[in-house]
Amino acid sequence: MKFTLITGASGGIGEAIALKLASRKQNLVLVARNEAKLKELAERLTKHHQISVEYISADLSTTGASQEIFDETQKRHLQIETLVNNAGIGSGGEFAELSLQSELDMLQLNISSLVALT
Repeated sequence: MKFTLITGASGGIGEAIALKLASRKQNLVLVARNEAKLKELAERLTKHHQISVEYISADLSTTGASQEIFDETQKRHLQIETLVNNAGIGSGGEFAELSLQSELDMLQLNISSLVALT
């Protein structure tokens, strides 16, 4: 069975993409940090669209999360056909005043995890 994996799927644009793809009868793997929101969305999409929906709770701003997601899809024998790299954040303000760790986490999420998942 083929799946579309969507990062940042627990709300906003990611959730909207999941809703649209579910209406097109695509099986989904939802990825985000908030497990409760993922579970609720997965149950709702399964019920309303009669598709298979899996979810993986992961924080893509942490090193190794992309590998954990890949390992989990392999463990569950999920064939990922399409990837929607939706997760991402931005920052603002005077660069010298921003938290170094927050900026590094943002780079991990927006660049490293995106490349690793792709």
